[in-house]
Amino acid sequence: MIKRLRGTYDVLPQDAIKWQYVEDVFSVILERYGYREIRTPVIEETSLFTRSIGETTDIVTKEMYTFLDQKGRSITLRPEGTASVVRAFLEGSISPDALTKLYYWGDMFRYDRPQKGRYREFCQVGVEAIGSAIPALDAEVISLAMCLLETLGLKDLKLNLNSVGCVDCRRVYYEKLKDYFNSSTVVTMGKLCPTCQKRLEKNPMRIFDCKEENCQRTIEKAPTIAESLCSNCTLAFENLKKYLSLLDIPFVLNTRLVRGLDYYTRTAFEITYEKMGSPQQNALAAGGRYDNLIQELGGPPTPAIGFAMGMERILLAMEIAKVNIPTGKKVEIYFVSLGEVAFQEAFKIIDRLRRKGFYVYATTSGRSLKSQLREADRLCVGYTLILGGDELSRRVVMLRDMENSTQREIPLKDLEDELAKL
Repeated sequence: MIKRLRGTYDVLPQDAIKWQYVEDVFSVILERYGYREIRTPVIEETSLFTRSIGETTDIVTKEMYTFLDQKGRSITLRPEGTASVVRAFLEGSISPDALTKLYYWGDMFRYDRPQKGRYREFCQVGVEAIGSAIPALDAEVISLAMCLLETLGLKDLKLNLNSVGCVDCRRVYYEKLKDYFNSSTVVTMGKLCPTCQKRLEKNPMRIFDCKEENCQRTIEKAPTIAESLCSNCTLAFENLKKYLSLLDIPFVLNTRLVRGLDYYTRTAFEITYEKMGSPQQNALAAGGRYDNLIQELGGPPTPAIGFAMGMERILLAMEIAKVNIPTGKKVEIYFVSLGEVAFQEAFKIIDRLRRKGFYVYATTSGRSLKSQLREADRLCVGYTLILGGDELSRRVVMLRDMENSTQREIPLKDLEDELAKL
């Protein structure tokens, strides 16, 4: 038997209802905040991600699914959504003069070590607000992320906040990091791993992503970027904190939060749910500002901010929090037909009911009454309609309430009206 690939999963019918609930809740809130949906391809030119995410990041160097197509072009399954949205923003000639608010759903792909809540194919919902650099927008975007999660019933969320500065700040910070990691103090702790040795020359901030024990030990005493922020970045960060306070959103300053993608500037944030366990697995939302990315990909200078959430992590958090997912009030009906003549009549009735908006299940003809009722039980429907030769001759159908096992006859001509009352 062929099995699914490691790091992937199937969303079975009993789980799909949970996904649909989250998607429905999120869509209403996102549109209330003024966001419009955008859809982008799963495959992109590899250069889109190497240029945007960064050549020295773990995502690009270790995790991307990349292949050559029949014409020898390097193609990659998207590992994240922002780069594709920015590419579509530029290619679609969306006006950069006004604030553009976009959201997306979609599968992403990374060759990562599978664990609970982390897969090689995973679904993200993401938000991008393009066209404004004011810190109030950062606070609004963070508020939106908190609102989405809290509306699902998740409490005790923790907002981790940092500023990763601008290009000028980082130039100063990189030199401080190089001095530190090359110092005798660090050498006595243990050498950096080979990957981080390369990062030290190209992009020392990426060392913070490393999981190697020696590297983690050296990171603990490394200088923070807060000491290297320029006056403009410092002011922007102070204003962001002011606006978050106005919205009564508590936050924790985390000077080690640098995010795993190179395009971030200034604001960086994560929302964690610590009941999920280890710090590597408890982030539900993460994002930040990327004021240079659009220009780097060929567009005009355009500030932007966004975030992404992993659906699998969110559903896992809801399970841990014992969130009740409403199943809705739709009436589901199983139509039992006995005999070929009754089946043909039921076939027409079922089609009519479905077109009128009723949720109707049915099976093929030839099965016994007992077998069909057992199937209705398995599907957990609220009601069963039974049509046999006797009922058909009298132009009635039997309606059985599956919860209390009561039943009554309904004239076929009144069926739609009676079902509408359920």
